Formats: sequence, structure tokens, C-alpha cells
Amino acid sequence: MAVTRKKVSCVIFDAPSEMPDNQLPTYADVMKFYNLTKQKLKYELNNKDPPHHNVAEIVTTKVEQIWDKASIPHVSHRRVQEMLNKYHKTFMNLLKPYKSRKDSGPYREKISQFKNESKKLFDICSCKCKCSFISQCQCEKSRKIPAIERDFLEDQRGPRGMIIAKVDEAESIKLQKRYIRKELTQRQMCSKSDIDDISEKQSDVCEEFSSTEEKTDASDDESDDDCMPDPNEQFRKLSDKQMRVKLPSLALACDRHGVSDRAAAGIASAVLQDVGIIHERDVSKVIDRSKVRRERCKKRGTLCANVSNTITGLYFDGRKDSTITLIKECDGKFHRKLTTEEHISIISEPGSIYFGHITPIAGSSKVIAAELIAYLSKKNVDLGGIKAVGCDGTVANTGNRGGIIRLLEVALNKPLQWFVCQLHANELPLRHLFEHLDGPTNGPKGFSGPIGKSLVACEKLPVVKYTPINCVLPTGLNSDDLSTDQKYLFDLCTAVSVGVCPVGLSLRNPGVINHSRWLTTANRILRLYIATRCPSDELKTMVTFIVTVYAPAWFEIKNTSSCKDGARHVHNTILKSRYLTDELKKVVDPVIQRNAFFTHPENLLLAMLTDEKSEIRELALRRIMKSRKQKRTSSVRSFCVPVINFEATSYIDMIDWQKTPITEPPIVMDIDDDTFLTMIREEDTPRLDFARYPCHTQSVERHIKLVTEASQAVCGPEKRDGFIRARLESRSKMPKLDTKAQHHL
Repeated sequence: MAVTRKKVSCVIFDAPSEMPDNQLPTYADVMKFYNLTKQKLKYELNNKDPPHHNVAEIVTTKVEQIWDKASIPHVSHRRVQEMLNKYHKTFMNLLKPYKSRKDSGPYREKISQFKNESKKLFDICSCKCKCSFISQCQCEKSRKIPAIERDFLEDQRGPRGMIIAKVDEAESIKLQKRYIRKELTQRQMCSKSDIDDISEKQSDVCEEFSSTEEKTDASDDESDDDCMPDPNEQFRKLSDKQMRVKLPSLALACDRHGVSDRAAAGIASAVLQDVGIIHERDVSKVIDRSKVRRERCKKRGTLCANVSNTITGLYFDGRKDSTITLIKECDGKFHRKLTTEEHISIISEPGSIYFGHITPIAGSSKVIAAELIAYLSKKNVDLGGIKAVGCDGTVANTGNRGGIIRLLEVALNKPLQWFVCQLHANELPLRHLFEHLDGPTNGPKGFSGPIGKSLVACEKLPVVKYTPINCVLPTGLNSDDLSTDQKYLFDLCTAVSVGVCPVGLSLRNPGVINHSRWLTTANRILRLYIATRCPSDELKTMVTFIVTVYAPAWFEIKNTSSCKDGARHVHNTILKSRYLTDELKKVVDPVIQRNAFFTHPENLLLAMLTDEKSEIRELALRRIMKSRKQKRTSSVRSFCVPVINFEATSYIDMIDWQKTPITEPPIVMDIDDDTFLTMIREEDTPRLDFARYPCHTQSVERHIKLVTEASQAVCGPEKRDGFIRARLESRSKMPKLDTKAQHHL
């Protein structure tokens, strides 16, 4: 009697069918194939139901074959059978009362729910680690998911839009060979003493056999069983030619110095040859470019996986860079192409630790703020632990309504301590004074006035006798923390002050003109002054401003860069600029006013809490306690720069405390009232100890340079991130290598 489709159809899984071989099977696929296999065996047994374990064995084997075809490691055969038996038992228990309860609403709902859940992947993967990087997987190597198959597995667990193709079959062959090599290696270690006793004649036969196997498959006539070499001996000869030594230091050095894989392999192998490790009889330690590439990828992944997700001070800045990207052409292939992208570098303070970078789709404040929050959330950062934010003083960052900092405060629903870079703010008065005296700039590197045009080639002019201008620079500067341009400014200010310029200093390069960085422009103005016999009044005015206000303020900010000194730096700049005429004060004072973010009560109170006088420290504590007692609104306070009193003799009098709303500094909000009261009651009020966040963003600028270099070296955000971390790791271990004594292991 013929078997109709109705008789073999299942009320849950419908008609039996073959298991699809181009996708990983779902629970429904497995059960459909189970029913099909059961019907085939039943037909062979003359309509007798076959044993469950016979059917399960066939189904389990089929499932494992598909997973092997997809190149994804899976659990043992026994474990797969246990999963199938458990699911089949649940299925049969659900069907037992079907005839009597098929019209029941709750029962039909249970069947419907079971049917929907059967669309999930029959997941027998040996690795269940949920991590974004392969290097974070804690499984042993044989159980790890290959990097090339991770996206496919995630797709099969979700939307199931991908299929298995020829590339997966090729990858399966590679994995099988890898497992065989590993097994032979273990066997080799166990029988090493036996292998050493093999005669030299048999070893020659093994080598000849190995080379023959690599070129073509040997025929039955050519490979006699009597002279077939031992597989362990054959593999020993092959493994001796593989470079298995790990090279993390070489990987760091390659990324630090921008050496290509091929060049690094050639240099490293040449060194090993010179020291005698590589010679004609032993080439097992030769390094090829594939080895270097793997080591670099492995080291980058390790560094990216060990990133701390704790941030209290979020410092950021951006720049548009020429970036290598992958473009899909008409032929379907991807080709590298240089495009321009904006990258926002993120630094964790205190400590100037590189955290990462983002590539916003647009340059608006809303987009950058949203992507900063999204990136931090993706990295599992505790957003509630962020207390301070640092950046430069552009309106896009510091706007009190739509600036990035304001948008971050609204998104976090909490106030943040504003640390706007004082080195950037220090450049603006010089720039406006220059434009007032010599005319506006012309282009990204040009000037319209006579002084500006003379700056282009001023380093080629000979030094003449010039009138010295008094300059008082701070002492105790760390020269290692100064860049080449900053050292030039310090030395040239000293030369202008003493009236004599050394020959070596006159031959040094003052730096490239760039309107976004006025340090080199200041260098060139001073260099032009010492090469001009009869300088104009405008040039004298600018040189006097540089050596009296600009340079001393710059080095004071560098010397005492803690956030507690920010208000003092603003006051010192005001005091030093009071020598200007009323006309020039009208040019400089509005610029100082607009960028005096450290005169806000929140930043002024930090300076007062660390003042040398105990009465000022006590006054700051009382003002903080008073601000805590005031009624707080549900919305985040709006950060506005208060009006400055330019005639103040002390930094605490720069603002009118009666007219300015006083709010508590966010970085001391976690200190309880009892601690403040105890400090107030002491005779000599102690200084409050809090994290020393920098008042400038020079560390961010240094990391921006790294992001720029990475953008032109590697392709993709993850590779850029690993490249940057490798360079930082190498520099932290060995800052310099000018002499042998500077090398650190």
C-alpha cells in the first residue's frame, strides 16, 4: 500500500524533507530529516518502526557533516546525540495528548510556541563565548571559531541570510589538515626517543617522499607499502622547517617604525643569519612575511582586548585625515582607496591613556556627541563615572546650548567639569593682536600684511644687532616634555632677553607656518625681529607681547598643568597684559573674556581648595556647602563664562561672587558633607586631594597624530586601533633607543 503525504506529515513540522546542506540546520530541519529517515528505515523493515538510536545515529552524523562543511568546530558526537534525544523526547511528550486536546486553546498555543522556537539554530558549536574579538575567546585552540566563520555563525543564529559556498569547503580542508598536524605533533612528542633511533637512510627516504607528496599525488605503483616511511618521522621533517617561536617584540617594533611585513621578515632573518642561528644545515628559524603578519595581528588583538573600560575624565579632539578605505568596484572586488575622514580621538584622564577613536558620519555637534555616547556604551564604559570633559575652545565643543559638552551633559543627565584647553586659549590673543597690527591672514598659510609676508623665509636672514627685551620665563621646566618647536621658543625668548643669539640657534628651523597652531608663527616673529636692523613699531609690539605675555603663559601652563592651576593661569595672563595701551586692550581683553572658562565658579573653587592660604581653602569649602543646600532643579545647569574683572589683584576676585550663580564642582560631588565639615573645623584647613586632570589637551594632540599615521598605514577602525596601541606599547616599554643602555627587555 502506498504511503501518502498526509500519513507521514507531522502536525508541527509538516512533511519530512532532506536537511539543507547550504545552511546550518535548525531544530525544525533536524526533526524533518529525522521523520524522513525514520520512514525510509521503516520501509526497509517492512513497516516496522526502527529503533530510535538507529535513526538518531544517522541524523547526528548528517548534522555533524554540515557543521564540518561550514568549518565550524562542534561538540562531540555523543553530546550531539544527547541534544537530539532531549529535543525528540520533548517533542513526543507534546504530541501525546494531541487527539484529546487538539481543540484546546492553551494546548494549541503551546504547540504554536514550540513550532516558532523550532526555527532556532540547532547549535552544536563548541565555543559559546560572546566576545567581539577572537583573542578574547577563552576556549582552547581546537574549539575556537575561525575568524573567517564568526560572521557566518552569528548570521545563522539570527537572520540566516548567508549560505555555505565553495570557500567554506576549502576552509574545511585547511582546518582538517591543521588538526592532523596537531595530533601528529602530540604523537611526535610522546615518541621522541623512538624517532631519534631512526636511521639516516630512512630519513632520506622520508624527505624524498615528502617532496613528492607536495608536488603531486603518488600513484599506487610509485608508493610501495614496504618502503612507506613512518608518518611521525615524515611530520617531524616537515615541522622542523616551521618557525614556531612567538615574536611579540618584533610585531611591536614593526608597528612602531612602520616597517612592512616583507621588509621586517627580511631584516629579522638577516640578523638571525648573522648571529649564526640560521645556516645551510638549519633553516627552521627563517621568518617569512606571513609569520610577521600573523604576529602583528595577534599582538594588536591582545592589546585591544586588554583595554580598561573605566573613564573619569573624557578628553577628545578631532581632525580630518587621508584614510585608506576599501571600495567595492563594479567587478565585485574590493580595492584600497584614499578618502578623507574625520576621526575623533578619545583619551582617558588622568594618565593620558588612549581609549579609542570614532569616525562620525558628519561633523555636527549632535552627531559627534551621539557617536561618543554610543562608542562608550559599546565599550561597556560606566557613563555615570565620567566627571570631567576636556577639549579645545571651538564653539562646536563649548556652545552652552548646542555644544558637544552640553549635549554630553544632557545625555548623561549630570553636570561635567569643563576643562577647555588653555594652550589653545593662549594662542588667540596673539592671533587677534597680529591681525589688528598687520592685517588678516590670507589662505591656510599666508598673510596679507608686510610682517606676515616676511615670516615665510625669515630663518634664512642673518642675525643683526638688536635691542633686548626683558623676558621672565618659569624655571624647572622638563625639557623632555617639550617639543622641538617649544624648545625653540624657549631658547629664542632667552636670546631676545639677553640680546645675543647663538649661531646654532640662528640656524635651527622655527617650524612650519600653520594658522591652527600659532606657536611656530611666534617663533618666526622672534626670528624676524633678531634679523631686522630697524624693526617697525608693529613688530616691536608683537615681539614684546610674545616675550612678556604669550611665551611665559605658555610655559607656565606646561610647567603647572593641573586643573587646580587653571584660574591662576588666566589671572597671570591678565596681569601680564596690563602694560598694553587702551587701544590694544580692546583687542586682547574680549578674546580673554570669551575663553576664560577657568574663571567659572566650578573651576575657581578647585583653585581655592588647593590655595596656600588656609582661610581661602575654608572659604571655598563654605561656598561649596552653601551651593549644596540650594534647591536643585531637574535640568542640568548651563555653563556660562562669567564677566571678568580685569582690574582684580587676586584670582579669587576675577568674578563677582554675588552676581554669579555658584554651583558645586562635579569632581568633588562624591565627597560627603561630613568630610567637608571636618575640614572646616580644623584650625589649618587641609588642602583637598583630588585627581589632577590637565588644564590643556596636548596629550590628545599627540594621539591625534597617531590616528593620522594609522589612517594612512592600515585599513579599518579595528586595525587602526590595534596599530595605535602597538605603537604606544612599544614606546612605553622603550621610549628611546639611541644607545644600547636604553634598551629594555
